[in-house]
Amino acid sequence: MQPEKLHLEIDLELEPLIPGYFLDIEAYITEIETNLQTGGSVEKIRMVGHKMKGSGASYGFLFVSDCGHAVEANATNRQKISHLLQELRKDLQRVEIHYI
Repeated sequence: MQPEKLHLEIDLELEPLIPGYFLDIEAYITEIETNLQTGGSVEKIRMVGHKMKGSGASYGFLFVSDCGHAVEANATNRQKISHLLQELRKDLQRVEIHYI
């Protein structure tokens, strides 16, 4: 059974920026995962979570913003962050954008 699509309505003016934004999100995820694997700084994890929180809200990807907020708030809980990033990846695969 296919997972249910996550329908997003995004401003038409943002359409050219969205492919690059998806690359940014993947880069944020990779940066956090690298920090988790290498014992990187909690502050760096918190900072990337903060970027996700702001950018998600700016682009209309509230689920990214919510994840970023949770990463920022749980920067010391590596297991929780790993789970959040797994869920974010799943959500990104379900996204279906409708430009308005």
